[in-house]
Amino acid sequence: LGQIPSLNRDAWVPGYLNLYTRRFDAMTPAPVASQQYLETLTREIVNVGIDHLDAMGVGWVITDRQLPPRRYVLVADGGNARAWRSRGAQPMARVISYDGVRNVQALALDGSQVRVLVDTPRGGRLVLTQQIAPGWKVFIDGREANASVYDELFRAATIPPGKHEILWTFLPFSLIAGAAISAVTLVIIIAAIALQTSSVKR
Repeated sequence: LGQIPSLNRDAWVPGYLNLYTRRFDAMTPAPVASQQYLETLTREIVNVGIDHLDAMGVGWVITDRQLPPRRYVLVADGGNARAWRSRGAQPMARVISYDGVRNVQALALDGSQVRVLVDTPRGGRLVLTQQIAPGWKVFIDGREANASVYDELFRAATIPPGKHEILWTFLPFSLIAGAAISAVTLVIIIAAIALQTSSVKR
């Protein structure tokens, strides 16, 4: 994993779009919030309350409403919309165990993979608050592991005690199917050219 700088928690905004260090997360499989994500957020706010947003890693809220100052800091006020920063939002990647929540040592991500370095004496459940999507696989120290879902929406995996490197990779079926179709098409074109060349020589 090497020397991967930790992401500044203030530099990303989970919700409609994720922001990572001044760049849009437009290359992920779900750059725009899915309907399930929006429905879950709405249900949580209505039935559970805004406190649960911290557990979902929602660090920023844009609304026209007043939020409790003990939980949120007003960052910008545009009249019809206000931007609030959570005081207690959980980090994007964390290990949850029976004795509490532990931060990861390092986190690196791009559009097709996420690498996490953890060191946890008791193990636990590694949670990454990015939306689940078909095509993601998780590997622990190079071996494929069973992925799970956290809070109905986010990717997770069970981590044994100790130091580990966890790698999520994204390879959707649509990409595989597209590559296969392209390869077959290329073979057909080459065969057609070869047949045409052969008939011309005759």
